[in-house]
Amino acid sequence: MRRLSVASIAAVSAVALTQVALAADMPVKAPAYKAPIAAPYYDWSEFYVGGHVGYIWGRTRVEEDGVVTEPNASTDGVIGGALAGYNW
Repeated sequence: MRRLSVASIAAVSAVALTQVALAADMPVKAPAYKAPIAAPYYDWSEFYVGGHVGYIWGRTRVEEDGVVTEPNASTDGVIGGALAGYNW
């Protein structure tokens, strides 16, 4: 009985190893390529409106005709702007 089980295990192992070797020799399927999807066209021709705002701080030295009038003048304040246009 023991010889039969050892023989059957050897036979199953031989078949399994053979199948793995055959699988490595199978031809490779060519990849299926799809056509690339075209990006949607976007038109940038429109009106636009924008703005910006900020704050500036610092110190400066004010001179008039070579004479220092304010040695440590404050330059703090709000700064900003707006813009509008049309892209054609």
